[in-house]
Amino acid sequence: MPSIRLRGDLKYSATFVSPVVPLEDRGSSEVILRDTHVLVWMVSDSSRLARDAARELRRAEQKGKLAIASITLWELALLHHQGRLRTSGSIESAIRAILEKSRVQVIEVTPEIAALTTTFPEHYPKDPVDRLTGATARAFGMT
Repeated sequence: MPSIRLRGDLKYSATFVSPVVPLEDRGSSEVILRDTHVLVWMVSDSSRLARDAARELRRAEQKGKLAIASITLWELALLHHQGRLRTSGSIESAIRAILEKSRVQVIEVTPEIAALTTTFPEHYPKDPVDRLTGATARAFGMT
């Protein structure tokens, strides 16, 4: 398994927790939707996470209740290409290693999620990754 390290400080990160889990059947278990940086920190440097956050993420991981928005795969590739995500091997093998190690479910963009990206207030970040991640959280009742 390649080693994984994120270089540089980040502006912010987000983890959305759903009170009602919506992945396959929008059932009743809690799912945590992780953003790109939290995902990388979980597999490479968990000391960057608050103790309570790390504990909750481990619990969710053990239950198979961790997810990412599919746009996160693109952001991982971009970080690798920019040299901000240091790994051994190819971009594709690095992404596969992160997914394998973190055991996350990938939530694909749907027409509903795409439409929700346009409904945020004016002050919401304009970054497409933030909007798709936020819209994914909204679509699955995680906010």
